[in-house]
Amino acid sequence: MGYYNNNFSEIVSIEEIGEDETYDITNYEECYLGEPNFIAGGMIVHNSMGLVDSYCKRKNGDERTTYFIPEFEEVLKDTYGIIVYQEQLMLALHKILGISFGAADVLRRAMEGFNNDTVDKYVKQAKENPNVTLSPKEIDETIAYLKDFAGYSFNKAHSASYSLTSYWSMYLKAHFPVEFSIATLNKCKKEDLPTYLKDFTKIVGAIGVTFSYIDINNSRDKFMYNPEVKKIYYGFNYIDGIGESVSQELMKHIPFKSLTDFFSDGKVDWRKINKGAIERLIKIGAFDELQEKEAGHINRKALLFASMLYKNREDIYVTNTQLKEVLLSNKDFATIIDRISVLSKEQKQKGKKGTLDINLAQELRNYFAKNELDSNISYVYKRLLELDVKEFSKEELMEFEKQYYGFCLTNFSKHKYQALSHDEQKEYPLKTISQLEVDENCVVIARIAIIEERKTKKDNLMYNITIEDETGSTNIIAWSNTIQKFKPYFKTGKIVMLKLSGNMYGGKLGFSICDEFNSVLEAK
Repeated sequence: MGYYNNNFSEIVSIEEIGEDETYDITNYEECYLGEPNFIAGGMIVHNSMGLVDSYCKRKNGDERTTYFIPEFEEVLKDTYGIIVYQEQLMLALHKILGISFGAADVLRRAMEGFNNDTVDKYVKQAKENPNVTLSPKEIDETIAYLKDFAGYSFNKAHSASYSLTSYWSMYLKAHFPVEFSIATLNKCKKEDLPTYLKDFTKIVGAIGVTFSYIDINNSRDKFMYNPEVKKIYYGFNYIDGIGESVSQELMKHIPFKSLTDFFSDGKVDWRKINKGAIERLIKIGAFDELQEKEAGHINRKALLFASMLYKNREDIYVTNTQLKEVLLSNKDFATIIDRISVLSKEQKQKGKKGTLDINLAQELRNYFAKNELDSNISYVYKRLLELDVKEFSKEELMEFEKQYYGFCLTNFSKHKYQALSHDEQKEYPLKTISQLEVDENCVVIARIAIIEERKTKKDNLMYNITIEDETGSTNIIAWSNTIQKFKPYFKTGKIVMLKLSGNMYGGKLGFSICDEFNSVLEAK
C-alpha cells in the first residue's frame, strides 16, 4: 500500500537489491487506485494457514477463485475467497447465522479462544432460526471451516497501519540506511542491540559507513553519526555502568582537547563521574584517540593506572621500584590499587616521604608546582609507559567489550588465516558466524565464550562450545580426538581460528571442529 496523490494505492513491486537486508520500491508509474492488495497487511503477517501461494495465484489469474459456500462471495470477493480479516469473519457469521455484529464479534472471540460452550449456543440458535437458509449440517460444516481462520485473522485497521508502516520502513531502510539504523538503535531495548547491530553493520557498510567504539569526543548519550569520518558512534547510555547523569555531564564539556583537559580539576563535576565510570570508559577505549594524539601510543592499562595515580597523587607514597613491581604483577586492577594503598600507608607511617629520585608522587608534586599544567595526566601516563606497563591482552580487551557493551565489537585478526595455503583457503573459506551455511567446510575466527563438558553414548569426552565474533554467536562441537590434540587452546576467552565442518546431529545441522593438524590455532 502506498500514498500517492492524496490517495492510498498498492505497491506494485518491492524488489530485493543486493543483499536481502535492502529493498527498493519501484514502478511508481504503474501504481493505480482501486484494487486492494492484502498480502503485506494480512497474509504475510499471519500465514499459519499457508494460503499465501493460493492468494497470489488467484490474484494473478493462475488459480480459480472459489467460495466455501455461495453466500461468502459478497464477503470475500476482494480477497479472492480467502478470509484475511476479522471483519470478514464477523460479516460471514452475521450473514449465515442471522446474528448481530456485536454477537458475531462475541462468537468470533469464542471460536478464537476455543470456547465451545459459547460457540454451541450460537450454533443451536442458528439451527432453530427459520430465517437461516443453511441446513443444520451446512451450519456445522461452515462453522468448522470458519474456526480454522478465527485464530489468525487480523484486524483490518491494524493491517492497513502495519502495511503503511512497513512501506515507510522499507523505503527508509533502502534509501536512508544510516538515519534508519540510528533511529532504530536509539529506540530498541539494550538486550536487542546485538541483533540490530549485526543487521545494520552490513547495511551501512555497503555505503562505506562503520560502527565505532565509544569515543569521549564523538559519542553522545545516544547513537550518533559523524559524516566527516563516516562513523556511527556508540551512545554512552548503552554502556553498563554509565548512567544518564554521567552522559549528560560529559556532553556539557565536549570536546576535550587533551587527557589533561578531561582529568583536570574544575573541568567536569567528579561527583557525577565516579571512578567506576572512568574505569569503564578507559577499558572500552573512550580515550584511545586522545592517547594516540598525545603519546602516539594506545595503552589502556597505563592510562587506567595514570588516572588513579593522578587523582590520588596527594595520598600516594610509593617508590618507583615498588610501583613497577606492583604494576607488573599481572594482578587485577582492584588488587593493584589496594596494594598501592597499603604500600603508601606503610611508607607514610615510616615517615619516608621519599626523594625526587625514588618517589613518583613527590616527583609529580614537584613537577606540578612548576605550573607545567598542560601535561599533568599526560606526564603521569608517559612515566608509566617508561615503567613498561603492558597493555591489556587481546582476550582481556574483548572481555571488557563483552562486559560493558554486552557483546564483542572487535574485528578479529585474519593473519592466521592468510598463512594457510591456497588449497586450504579454497577448501575452507573464511566465514563470520553470521555467514555459516548448511553442509559446508569453513574457517571461523572467534572468541570462546562458554565450554560445556559432556559425554557421548560411548562415554567419550566432548565439548559443546559457544563461540562469538563481531557478527553473532553459535554452538559448535569438539570431539574427544580434537580435544586431546588441541586442549591448551580450549579456554574461555581465548581467540582461536577454527576449521569447521557442517553435519547433521540428531536431525539438526551443527558444526564440529575438523580433526586436522591445524584445525585449532590461537588467533590473537
